[in-house]
Amino acid sequence: MAYPSFINAGSIVADTAGAGSVTPTLPTHQADDILIIVAGNAGGTPVSTGTSGWTQIDNGTNYIGIFWKRATGAGTAGATIVSSTTDLFAIGYVFRGCRTTGDPFDNFTTLADVSNTIASDGAGVLTEGAERLAVVFYAVGDDTAFTPNNTIWDEVVSEVTTTTGTDVAFRVATKQFAASGAEIGDVVLGTLAAVEGWRTFMIDLAPPAVTAQPKNYGFIIG
Repeated sequence: MAYPSFINAGSIVADTAGAGSVTPTLPTHQADDILIIVAGNAGGTPVSTGTSGWTQIDNGTNYIGIFWKRATGAGTAGATIVSSTTDLFAIGYVFRGCRTTGDPFDNFTTLADVSNTIASDGAGVLTEGAERLAVVFYAVGDDTAFTPNNTIWDEVVSEVTTTTGTDVAFRVATKQFAASGAEIGDVVLGTLAAVEGWRTFMIDLAPPAVTAQPKNYGFIIG
């Protein structure tokens, strides 16, 4: 086996006029890649999608939600995310080397607060197999300066926008866990320069199952 891996992030899309509706363009991908969209509504209402094939991992409360789909090929379209109020933002991500059937992750947790310290909720969460990639997605309702805690988790991408009049930031951090039964744990991901509202989502992506190879037996007939 090999660890699942982060491939790339798309660009933030925004709708700041009336009830929100956005469809993020996904980065280059291939069949069986795991596609993830994180969306947030600064207006304070839940986000959702009616796009076929996309699964909302959480219930969309606290105005930030996360969605996933297994790519069927290189041209899989992003989900259309909607909210009932304005200032809706979303971004897409691609991961590779994950399970090719069923849920691509074993565990999911979420945490939200208004503070200047961003953290994830992984206390008591154990990996259920070898070579798991734990991933934390976090969204902040502003682009306030952020200092990541890279000594614990690797921040692989940080996207911010200030072009629409309402600031937003999306970030992703990852960590590899080699063995089954390892506690992912609570992690302080970094600190903001000011107090802001934020939410984190933690998943641990699993590699494809290993298929047992048939044994070959040789016979010498004399």
